[in-house]
Amino acid sequence: MSNFLVNSFITVPPVLTTEFYNQGSGAASLDLYTDIPRLGIKAVSGNATGYMNKIIVHLRKVGTHDDENQIFARVRKISDDSILAQAILTAGDLTGGATKQNYEFDFGSCIEITEAEQYVLIEYYDGDASNYLGLSRHSSGISGWEWLSYTSGSYSSGNSGESLRGVFSSETGFSC
Repeated sequence: MSNFLVNSFITVPPVLTTEFYNQGSGAASLDLYTDIPRLGIKAVSGNATGYMNKIIVHLRKVGTHDDENQIFARVRKISDDSILAQAILTAGDLTGGATKQNYEFDFGSCIEITEAEQYVLIEYYDGDASNYLGLSRHSSGISGWEWLSYTSGSYSSGNSGESLRGVFSSETGFSC
């Protein structure tokens, strides 16, 4: 019986070079409902590029919501607003009610985030000004990101460096 060595090579996507997972203090809570259905961030520098496979956000329910109402975490292409990846929770999954808690949206695979190419958004198309989701924003966010909101069919940018509180990218041991 002979022994021999077989060489094999595995290509692994790189781990994010910059960590944009932010467990900040929670700062302001912005409202998601039919008039403001999308809130999120975009990478505005090469610092905030890499791969991610899930988003963890800080949410709360205010008012009355049907448990079946869908909440989307989406990565959208900036050039044409097409959906590149999405994960879904329902209002019924927000078991903390009016208390802010972390909720995880898992894309099920790795998504590459590149400078000025994608939006990373939380979307909710139900509710009104009295029945909304509160999404925490961290005002002393991470360099390389810019805050976004979507109203009346267009995006507007917020302060550079602001991020969703708890947006996932990289944590100890993360790789795609």
